[in-house]
Amino acid sequence: MLEIYRRWEAQGLIRGGRFVDGFLGEQFALPEAVEALRSVRRAPEDPGLVVIAAADPLNLVGILLPGARISPFSGLAIAHRNGAPVEVGPLGALLRSLQKTGDPAGRWPPATRSPSTANRAG
Repeated sequence: MLEIYRRWEAQGLIRGGRFVDGFLGEQFALPEAVEALRSVRRAPEDPGLVVIAAADPLNLVGILLPGARISPFSGLAIAHRNGAPVEVGPLGALLRSLQKTGDPAGRWPPATRSPSTANRAG
């Protein structure tokens, strides 16, 4: 495969280099992907948090992200800031902790109407 990738790189079809830290060996990407990675690197940091369940397929802690692996069966949630995990815990406790610190992600969007009220309003 490496010979093919190097041939494609020589033809200008793909780019070779070290695009993502933490991975050994040569890395290859389409030119559009290289530009997309550069734009992400140049973008200002986003202060917001993203909270996902440990069972979410995007739970890459301990796989691609630093830290110990968090089991998808743990029932925990993971708060990420700028793609890095910053806090782990049960969802309710995690949201309360974020509210105490004044983090905007800790404000769970309140329901405007309960489902039973919505059914009667129709």
